[in-house]
Amino acid sequence: MELKKQRYKTEPAFCELLGISGDHYEDLVQYGIEEGIITTYCSDFYRLRTNLK
Repeated sequence: MELKKQRYKTEPAFCELLGISGDHYEDLVQYGIEEGIITTYCSDFYRLRTNLK
């Protein structure tokens, strides 16, 4: 909550807490895949929607 009070957006705040650097959106998705939070189906759908490889 402290980061939100400092006007961090949601994804950058999560990245800050998790120690993730780089593209906040793509790296959070990758983190979710690696941790089993996001399934392959969800990640394939995300990649199709965002035109990522």
